[in-house]
Parts: sequence; structure tokens; C-alpha cells
Amino acid sequence: IINTMTVNITLPNGRTVNTGTKEGANYFIQDPSGPFEFFSQNLEHVKQVCDRIYQRRNKTPTPQEINEIGLLYTVASQLAENADYDVFAKIPVNEIHLYMEHVMVEIGRMTEANSNWARTGALTHYHEQMLLEGLIGLAMQRVPIKLAFEMDFFGTLAMFASAPSTVAEDPAETITMIVANVAISTLVYKEDLPSTAKVFAKLESCGMLEQFIRLSVVCPMSSPGVLKCYDQLHACSSFIEKKFTDDQPCGKACKEILGRSSLNRHPVVGKLRMIASFTNWIEKRADLPKEMRDGYRYCRKCNKMEHSPEFQRSLQKCSRCKSAWYCSRECQVGDWKAHKPFCRAVTSKASKVMRFNEQSVHDFIKNNYITILEEIVKVSSATGKKKGELLLELDFFDSSKNGRG
Repeated sequence: IINTMTVNITLPNGRTVNTGTKEGANYFIQDPSGPFEFFSQNLEHVKQVCDRIYQRRNKTPTPQEINEIGLLYTVASQLAENADYDVFAKIPVNEIHLYMEHVMVEIGRMTEANSNWARTGALTHYHEQMLLEGLIGLAMQRVPIKLAFEMDFFGTLAMFASAPSTVAEDPAETITMIVANVAISTLVYKEDLPSTAKVFAKLESCGMLEQFIRLSVVCPMSSPGVLKCYDQLHACSSFIEKKFTDDQPCGKACKEILGRSSLNRHPVVGKLRMIASFTNWIEKRADLPKEMRDGYRYCRKCNKMEHSPEFQRSLQKCSRCKSAWYCSRECQVGDWKAHKPFCRAVTSKASKVMRFNEQSVHDFIKNNYITILEEIVKVSSATGKKKGELLLELDFFDSSKNGRG
């Protein structure tokens, strides 16, 4: 709605600018005739208009009121969308703080006083849609993002998103894009914003990440930003390990979505399956004794392999090289001819190095599990081979050998 509107504003020096353009947005912020005070000059009037609307029984604004409110929301959005990052950063922090306060008050009102939202999950009034959509651009700017976390904006937004049992496509798409833009912006403002993992932790603690997951499958197609957000989430393996178990809100939301067969072809479901696969792997590994957690072992002779702790404990290792495992004495004897050329006695020092290397490989797989799985799925789709038929080869560079590998 907002990005298609043309707003021409005449400045004190007589110049007219269109904030829907890069040139107009930059000039409006840097207007040489005086400091930027657009929000503080207009918010009081907009607040009075909003109060008047909510005092009515039907909460319906007049066309004139929509224009008055819409000017503020449109300009805020267009400045964030069109101005250069370094120019937008010149807006005084207190101005943006005032606007964020107003937004939080209005979202709170929409949560508590809009019975239609709680009942249908749809925004029926034009100014409510404009308010929400205007946040998409602000979620790409450094100062609004920092203020949003300081002011618990996402706690307010999470309460709003969770009020109805189902949410209509338009508001669901808007809310997920707001969250996605915040997560992606951590890559742009690495020095000024918390790390991506910390941002996801903040979103999870206030309930917003759970709502993001729930709403990300409402629209039949997901925006590239939402899918990119999931890619960011995939990289946070330690966070997923803690917060996506079946007893955690995000894990429950993920499990509920994966249990709905009607969503099997949804692009987000593929992302959630990767997360579920990782958490399942972690849980199975936790059931094993500590010394077996670097990976499942199998019989070198007959290739028998079972995930059960009982089977893993029953395997016997070669006492000489300590790297070959067998399910029985018969298999060990039968494999000796093939194993003998590679069997070398392992010293205590070499054994420690071997364990260190195994742990390094395991840590790499754990931290990159979902990325590796995505690549396997791609190759499987491209070649037509089953995932279980593919051989994964990892190349590691040993920096201690000065490039000799």
C-alpha cells in the first residue's frame, strides 16, 4: 500500500520533495532549513486522531482521518525504504524513539480493542494496515532495530500476532517480513547490532520467533527474505539444539507444522525439516555413551550398523590400531587379511591426536549439519540418486603444515 503512494512535501525553503524517491528522502532528512522534527511535530495530532477513532463504537476512521494518519506512516516508511543508510542514520534518535512509542501503543490497541482482529486475524481498517506495513522498511535500519529490542517492541508484536487463532495472509506476510528484515540486517550492521544468534535468542525469549514460524506458512509462497531468514537460523546450531526440542515453544511450532500434510510442498517446510533432522540427530547422539558420541560405529567386515546404544556398546575395536570395529570375533578374523596392510600400532600420543581429529570432524558436522544436509538434498535431486547412496567427502586444511595440507 505505502510504497505505491506519492507524498509531496513542501519544505520551509519552498522546495517540494517526494519522499518516495531516494533523492527526495535524502533531502527531506537533511533539509538545510532546520533540524529533522517531522515526527515530534506530527505525532501529537495523529495521537488525537487515533484516540478519537478508538472512542467510537465501530472504531472506523473517516477518509480525512485516514489521510491525516496515513501521511505520518507513509513518510516514516518511505524514508526508511528510500534514504541511504548513512543519511537515515542522521535522524535524531529521540525522533525515532517517539515514533516507535506511538507504533507500540497503536499495536497494543489493535491487540486489545480490535475484536475483529482477535476473531478473524484480518485488519479491516486501512490505517492499521498502513501502520503495520510501514514497519517493513524500518526493520532494515540500524537505529529502529536497536530501539525495538531496547523497548521490547517484539514482545508487543508477538502478543498481537498470537491474539487470533489464525492470521490472514496479508498481515502474516507483513509480520514475517518485519522479523526477516531484522535478522538479515544483522549481516549489514555487524558492528552495531547483536550477532544473528543473539537476535534469534531475543526474538525467542519474547515469543516472536515462535509466531514467525507459525505465520511463515500462512502464505502459499514465501518471500525470499523469509527463506533467507531461515538460512540464517540454520547457521545457529547451538541455538537450535537448545530451543527447538519438542518441549520448547519453537520446537512445538515446528512439529505442529510438519505434522500437517497439506503443507508438505510449502518452501518453508523444507527449511523446518532440516531443523527437525538436526534436533533428532542431537537427541539420538545424547542417548549414546560419551565415548561414542563422535559418530555411529559399524562393523568393518559385514557393515552391520544400528543406532541403539546396546549395539554401539557391543562393538569390539582392534586392539592394535584402535580404529576398526567389529560386531563379532568371526568378523574380525575374517577381515584380518584386508585390514592387516592398514593396521598400525597406535602410540598414546597418536591416540590423543586421533581423538582430537575425530572431535574436530564431529564439531564441524554439528555446526554445519543443516548446510551439509541441504547440499545432499540438492545433489540427490540433481542426480536422481537416493540420499543414502551418496558418499560425503570432507576436506580439511591443516594450517600447522603451512599450506602443505
